[in-house]
Amino acid sequence: MKKATTIAMATALATCLAAGPAWSITAGPDYFGYTLVDSGEASLDFSWVDMTGLTQWTGVTDDLQSSAIALPFDFPYYGVDYSAVYLYTNGMIRFSPMTYEFFYGNQCPLPSPGTTDGMIAFFHRDWHPADAAWCTGHGCQIYYGEGGIAPNRWFGMAIIDAPQCCSSVAGEVADYVTVQVQLFENGEILVQVQEAGTSAGGESTIGIEDPDALSGLNYPGCLTEGSVADNLAILFSPPTGGTPVLPPNGLGWDEPGNTVTHSFKIYNLEPTDVSFTLATTGSPAWTTTPSVASLPVPAGTSATFTVDVAIPSTAVGGDTDEAIVTLTPAAGTAVSVNLLTLAQPAGDHWQALSDMPQVVEQPAVASVGTDLVVLGGMWHDALSATDYIMNDVQVLHTDMMVWDHYDYTMTDQAMPSPLALHAACGMNGLVYVTGGQTGNATTPQNSHVYILDPDTMTWTTGSADMPEPRMAHSMVCDAANNTFYVIGGFGAFDVGGSAYPEEEIWSYDADTSTWVTALTASPGTRVRHASQMIDATTILVASGAFDGIMSRRSDLYDITGDLWTRTGDTIFMRWNTAAGVLPTGHMCLSGGASDLAEAGEDTFECYYDGFWIPMIPTLTENKLNVAGTTLDDHLYVVGGLTVDTVAGTTEQVPTVERYPSAPIPDVTIDLPEDTAADVEEDTTADVPADTTPADVIVDMPMDTSTDTETDTGTGDGDKDSGCGCSIVR
Repeated sequence: MKKATTIAMATALATCLAAGPAWSITAGPDYFGYTLVDSGEASLDFSWVDMTGLTQWTGVTDDLQSSAIALPFDFPYYGVDYSAVYLYTNGMIRFSPMTYEFFYGNQCPLPSPGTTDGMIAFFHRDWHPADAAWCTGHGCQIYYGEGGIAPNRWFGMAIIDAPQCCSSVAGEVADYVTVQVQLFENGEILVQVQEAGTSAGGESTIGIEDPDALSGLNYPGCLTEGSVADNLAILFSPPTGGTPVLPPNGLGWDEPGNTVTHSFKIYNLEPTDVSFTLATTGSPAWTTTPSVASLPVPAGTSATFTVDVAIPSTAVGGDTDEAIVTLTPAAGTAVSVNLLTLAQPAGDHWQALSDMPQVVEQPAVASVGTDLVVLGGMWHDALSATDYIMNDVQVLHTDMMVWDHYDYTMTDQAMPSPLALHAACGMNGLVYVTGGQTGNATTPQNSHVYILDPDTMTWTTGSADMPEPRMAHSMVCDAANNTFYVIGGFGAFDVGGSAYPEEEIWSYDADTSTWVTALTASPGTRVRHASQMIDATTILVASGAFDGIMSRRSDLYDITGDLWTRTGDTIFMRWNTAAGVLPTGHMCLSGGASDLAEAGEDTFECYYDGFWIPMIPTLTENKLNVAGTTLDDHLYVVGGLTVDTVAGTTEQVPTVERYPSAPIPDVTIDLPEDTAADVEEDTTADVPADTTPADVIVDMPMDTSTDTETDTGTGDGDKDSGCGCSIVR
């Protein structure tokens, strides 16, 4: 079962593949040499094997991992022989145990580095074969065991008439599937689907992946409804010869003057010993040195080697060098590996600035002129253990490093609605805010466009709402065309209280207040991701959750051509991260949740021409649920949570950090609440003569009980009693 959340993660329906009695599919080879065919080919027939006479896996629970189960033979898998397997109720087999507390999400395509690396996914999805309500009247059985006669013995596992997770989610409909897998002693893997269910492959993956997630192969259409048919057989076959190298390409980075070491393993799948000569080919500008000049690899074994690339001290951050190392055998076919080495930019450090007046996580952040504008977010009241969604506007004037704070008592300056998981960006002197979670049970999501004029601190509502509500989406402003883009996010809640991720991208023309919704959708659904414009016509979308799973995926969107292109993955998985663009045009990500258990990240990485490079400085502390933006050639990271990994606790932080560092203006005023403007706002609702700083202190944004008690009989208590903006989620 997926980790408990108030929002159901589910992939949106994709275009169904053409259906029919059978279609012929072949795929591969992958980097190691595995290929696949399905029963549309004359060489393979669907032939279901009755495994109900084997050992029944009883006492199963949701998201269960078995103990080690001995195989009747050594099974070769990606160059290694295994004598035992581990079974998982979510439709996969692995050759080593893992920390398995809940379903970690579908992985597609394979290889896909993540928690479940090295799996044989024979119908990998979020199963629930022990659901008492949904299993009534159905098989809901799992069997495993061995069969066949040497040299054609096999070990198999079958899931019979079992539903997907989760009956506890309102609005879900049970989807029953019957599948099996057989591992043959010659290394072949046969998957057979007797009943594909109503989704017919939606939210599921069939494929293989090596333990290091460097090579893999999946049945086409993974996670796509209609990609799998009833009575379908899929055979994965290992290579019978060759000398594959993993990884097929090397990518590394370091500071100028240092040396990057690329590591590789070569497998000899031939029946005889092979000896290779290693040499650098091409014309690399940087010195490239293989660890050995010759490398003997006996038959049926593997060997490792490294290649050092020296980055010259004269290199500049972002410089790259490409090289090819060729391994030539005495007889046979040569193999090559490609190396890409990058120079890291010299690191400055993250600089802590004045704390926000009101601590929040999951705010939206925008920049206008020299102002950093923090909008809404969620505040956790530790005393009542209650989360409040806020409508505060907090403005850091970076030219003076002074905060202004507009809370719910300031009806004209605070946001029109409390919001979290919303998005904002600054454009041509205005701040635009879209979507978000309101905390209101009747209208839990927002589709409005709110517009803030920071010069006058006045709000207006755009004349055209978003086509649908959105939250946990991203937003990018194109100031040159006075247009902003909204990408992905959770859509509207259904009657069961669930919201589902979307893949649409919309544009909004601020001059005409019109939406364009016919743009090419993202290649998959996206939520909690980051987006930035990296040049005049290109938006880079990275990280977050892609097709329902936390992902390192990055894609480029060409505004002019309305075209998506896959680009290099991020180094770290992260969502609810802070994003910005350095003056060099490099998009950077900082902080965020680093895994499904929501450990915080302090890492920092930037995008350089197709590759992400981890940067040298880290944040002053790990943070998740942060927000960020670019202002005056600096990256800003705002608010969030820190995680104490030892104690297992989290704490909201009001901190603001920026990169690179810069001199702080010589201004010491950091009490915006004690300004004349605050007194003026109070004059109509408070005691006219009550202008001391003490009143400002008790008039804190969420301190409703103290404020009411202090200002009894003044009329200010009437305002407090109607505080509908501090909404309990």
